[in-house]
Amino acid sequence: MSIRSLILALATGCTLSAATPTYVRIWTQYVEVPHSNLNGWLNGGRQSGNQIHAEAVKLAKEGGARIIETNMVVCRCGQKAAIESIGEEIYPTDYEPPQLPGSFSGPSAGFPVSNTLPELRPNTPSAFETRNTGVTLEVEPTIGDNDSIIDLRLASEIVTLLRLETWMEHVDQWGDASFRMPVFETWRSNTALSLIAGRFELASVITPIAKAPSPLIPKRILLFVRADLVPLPLTEP
Repeated sequence: MSIRSLILALATGCTLSAATPTYVRIWTQYVEVPHSNLNGWLNGGRQSGNQIHAEAVKLAKEGGARIIETNMVVCRCGQKAAIESIGEEIYPTDYEPPQLPGSFSGPSAGFPVSNTLPELRPNTPSAFETRNTGVTLEVEPTIGDNDSIIDLRLASEIVTLLRLETWMEHVDQWGDASFRMPVFETWRSNTALSLIAGRFELASVITPIAKAPSPLIPKRILLFVRADLVPLPLTEP
């Protein structure tokens, strides 16, 4: 082991032996499955995340489940890595209060007083906020002593814009100018776990938001993660 590798190992906690690959490839996969199937797998003795992943992929090929998203990033042991596939949604958060157009004073002697109030000017946005929609993945892997166990810090998030909620209806001379606010759905998992290299593990189970009011959600979103050790090629093929 070189001096540089020894310093890096002490700083990151990685055991960089001669046989230890330099890179770690992290996979994440979101799979939507029926709630009843998930309960059957868990209650049927399939405790391994790799077994549950195999069942979920098999069900997806048969049309009973759906693979929603697959992401991958490669990094070195002990280093943080992140990927983003996002769109920026900019929306107003504060409005100025409604105002009367022009300036008005009290009635003067000899002038008629109108009982009709002039139309209020609509609220004008005064502050905005940006929300990232799409996929964000952050990882930090550490290789264990025997080069087959990988300790992983994982932060995965999928944000979706569901709809624009109308807070106040308004029509001006240019047409519809109603005030609408976005409604987002977020699937977020922030965890730390130990993985066997080359095998999937079930990191979390997410309950999606129902599209209509319902006491039961028939689907579940499974987040699987896998870490592979990738050797550094010393020569070009």
